[in-house]
Amino acid sequence: MNKMKLRYITFGIAVAALAIMAGCKKTDEFFTLKNPNQIVEIKDLLKTPKDAQDLLTSSYDAMANTFNGRVQNLQELLSSNAAQPNTNQDLKSVYNRETTFFNNTINGVYSNLYLVVFRCNLIIDNVKDIPGIDPALANRYIAECKFLRALCHFNTLKLYAQPHGYTSDDSHLGIVIREKASTDAVRRSSYADCMRFIQADLQAAYDALPEENGVLANRYAAAALLAYTNYVMNNYQACEQWASVVINSGLYTLDPSVDVFHAQDTLSQSVRTPEGIFFAASYLPFSDSRNGDFRGNYLPQGLPTQLSMSSEFAQFIQLNAVDKRYTQLVLPNQSGQTQSLRFGTRDANNPFFSVPILRLSVMHLIRAEALAQLGTDLPTAIADLEALRQRAYPTGTDYSIDPSTSASALVEIARDEFRKETFCEGLWLDLQRRKGVLGENVLIRNAPWNCPGMAIQFPNSEGTGAGFIFNPEGGCN
Repeated sequence: MNKMKLRYITFGIAVAALAIMAGCKKTDEFFTLKNPNQIVEIKDLLKTPKDAQDLLTSSYDAMANTFNGRVQNLQELLSSNAAQPNTNQDLKSVYNRETTFFNNTINGVYSNLYLVVFRCNLIIDNVKDIPGIDPALANRYIAECKFLRALCHFNTLKLYAQPHGYTSDDSHLGIVIREKASTDAVRRSSYADCMRFIQADLQAAYDALPEENGVLANRYAAAALLAYTNYVMNNYQACEQWASVVINSGLYTLDPSVDVFHAQDTLSQSVRTPEGIFFAASYLPFSDSRNGDFRGNYLPQGLPTQLSMSSEFAQFIQLNAVDKRYTQLVLPNQSGQTQSLRFGTRDANNPFFSVPILRLSVMHLIRAEALAQLGTDLPTAIADLEALRQRAYPTGTDYSIDPSTSASALVEIARDEFRKETFCEGLWLDLQRRKGVLGENVLIRNAPWNCPGMAIQFPNSEGTGAGFIFNPEGGCN
């Protein structure tokens, strides 16, 4: 049994970490202390299988509240897709690559990501010691937690550290790895060690999770994230292999609409895209919407919106005006903004759409580029890209790719399709960084892809431990 004990001074952290979704009656039973100075052991908090189930539910809950646009918006603001935010100074500092440890928005995202990790670690460390728990159920809970822990560590790494290839051996600083339920100060690990930890968690999750698991993480969610983590590291063979595991599973089909969020479709409220592998899920029957930071920043309820698209992106996507993805934009309005309609319109305001965090179309896109980079099985790469073009082009329009297209040309086509398919989702930054690592001349809004401000600053609270190294500040110009 894990003998970790929590004194009252840290008990507030445990309460925050274990707080259950609104309406759960177990919360008061967990946290009522008769003596504020008493010592509380984890075994006193996780007494029954139901306690573990509630804690896992709360972990998914916290994850959904963090991937409701909060994480994705910060990633998008560091890319060339984004225009400068309207009035929000915290978001402006991210866009300007001038973050400090006093930025409440990025500090909140950081705390929430590690909140999920803390809750998951509590389960991983203790679930097998709960009296009467089914061993198979305990193993599934651990696997789900390892997936969530990997998802949160990976997205923290993408925001708060320089990417793969910043140093030749990835020995540069990554983030804090938390593999135990502890609030002790921990130093940053290298990027290489972070990725090894993340991928080990995902492999363990893939090995133990069922093929189908309702709205919760299944083995294909782990496979999809393994594919994507290898993609950002330019590990094309592993990327292709894991993406193919998902594509060949037969569980997912491409959405017939380019509106994969279903945010513009008032007739399909709370209907999730058939290509979604893992979601931050909204529930119409409970008026439970998990997309607030997307809608709150992009939804064109008035002019101007907080977040909008860069003029460079608008020019890029206009290159093919018949492409339906082009219709997801409102080109410069009276305020000069190019607005995104991916999260609803003034006329069709659907607040209950789910956010696909991992989806099939991205698997096709990264597999296509991986195959093209490898120079192998180009017909499959072309088929991956044509499947996405088919839904994006009007009926009767030629969306085909010449079978004789070279591998290098297919790489560029795959990248262009990736940008069109994923704008506002924070993924274009990954591709821009990958290009920089490959030696291409990449400037992101006139700054190098690896300039200091591209890794946002850690919260001041991380500096309470001796030896923690913060990111450099001062921007990229």
